[in-house]
Amino acid sequence: MLALCFGASFVLVAAIGLAIYRPWSGDTEELDNTAQAKPPETKIEEPDPDAEAKAKAESEKNRTEFVRLMVDGELAASGNRLDEALLAYQAALKIYPEDKQAGKKLEDVRAKLDMLAKEQKDDAKNQTEFQQLLERGKEAMAKQQFAAAVEIYKLALQKRPGDARGGQALSAAQEALAQNEMEQQKLADFQKHINAAQSALSARRFQDAAGEATAARLLLPGNEKALDLLRQAEKALNAQKDQQASKTEFNRLLDIAGDSLRNNRFEEAVQAYEKALDLFPDDAIANKGWKNAQSMLKNAKAEFDLQIARGQNATLGGRFRDAVDAFREATRLFPSNQVAAKALRQAEVLLENQAAFVTALNNGTFALQASRHEEAILAFLEALRIVPNDPTAQKGLLDARKGLDNDVKNRKIAEVKYQQAQAALKSKDYGKARLLFNDVLKLVPNHPQLLLIGRQARYSEAMFDGINDFNAKRFFDAARNFQIALRENPGDPTALAWFNKVKGAK
Repeated sequence: MLALCFGASFVLVAAIGLAIYRPWSGDTEELDNTAQAKPPETKIEEPDPDAEAKAKAESEKNRTEFVRLMVDGELAASGNRLDEALLAYQAALKIYPEDKQAGKKLEDVRAKLDMLAKEQKDDAKNQTEFQQLLERGKEAMAKQQFAAAVEIYKLALQKRPGDARGGQALSAAQEALAQNEMEQQKLADFQKHINAAQSALSARRFQDAAGEATAARLLLPGNEKALDLLRQAEKALNAQKDQQASKTEFNRLLDIAGDSLRNNRFEEAVQAYEKALDLFPDDAIANKGWKNAQSMLKNAKAEFDLQIARGQNATLGGRFRDAVDAFREATRLFPSNQVAAKALRQAEVLLENQAAFVTALNNGTFALQASRHEEAILAFLEALRIVPNDPTAQKGLLDARKGLDNDVKNRKIAEVKYQQAQAALKSKDYGKARLLFNDVLKLVPNHPQLLLIGRQARYSEAMFDGINDFNAKRFFDAARNFQIALRENPGDPTALAWFNKVKGAK
């Protein structure tokens, strides 16, 4: 993995280098004519950190303000302060005009505002029409046109249901209408309800009979005949309800038994069938189901005992996957059995530990092969925590600790070479510096200052090669190397001086 990381870093650096490196002349022929034409000056543009910081701060400010406005809009909308929500979402869209969520929220608020305006308009219209109908009803009452008044007030209440004025007016009109014929109709209506109650009792429509008898009693509360019919209807209703309740409970128990069988809860199925038979002992379906459930329970118990034995044998043999499968099958047969559930949990823990041990051992081996010795030590220690005294893990731990000791020695040597390399670089002994920097990278491939040392090594090598090329009058190669040096150490005065010296060479 470390090698892959170094490979990826090398490819990335190379790609960046190719993107940055552009000679001042596009082809070799122009370079050969340097005596006749002076190459253009190379201008190294440095990024403006202040501008980048300002842009980043502005972006963060916009995002913070956008989030605040969205939250304000959501709170206002949830509190039905739709005008405030509209302003908040509009302000948010000024910051991010293309934001889909803000656009959708704004559309929703506008739709609610339109609906509210329409409702207010409709309510005003209904209020006007309601008032007009009240006036018409009042005129009808004055003319003693009570039937017409009742219908007019009903229309008024359709416009504004629950309005107290409309309700009171309708009651008054209905009372006035009834005064003329109330007594004449009362006896006729009473007899009609009595006849209907008797017919309903004969047809075993006990609920209807009770209703008709109650209506008769409301007309003539003290009438014994109406009271007797009501008592007969209620007694029959109670008996009917008891029978229906027993049948309902019986059907419920059959449903429970069937569901229990489908989910392998055989003991629950047997119990449910037995309770159903207590209500209706001669029911053929319940008797057949009970016998079938008993048979299935017997077979399930035998299979359960077999799976428990298999799971125990697999556990003793270290075959934890087989143990988990066996105990899982046992719990499927009897989901509520605590013995099987506990055995399954224990087998799953053993299987997880086994998998964790293999993973830790593999991680330690891979880390050791990649010379990541500290990582390897931790992995092997984890493996030994799970399986103490494992010989493979013990040997891996020993090798990793030896490797870590070598790493410590190499880091000490690398530190000395790094200081020597810095001294050589300071004295402009680029050839020596490049060799020392490369030695440091070989000794400590994962050095914490890997990127810096790599740049210093490439800078030293480019300066060394550039000076040699210049002395040999290979000006094109010299210029290319000094450009590389400036890329690795932007603004370096020594590299810039040599670069300008190349441009002035003939």
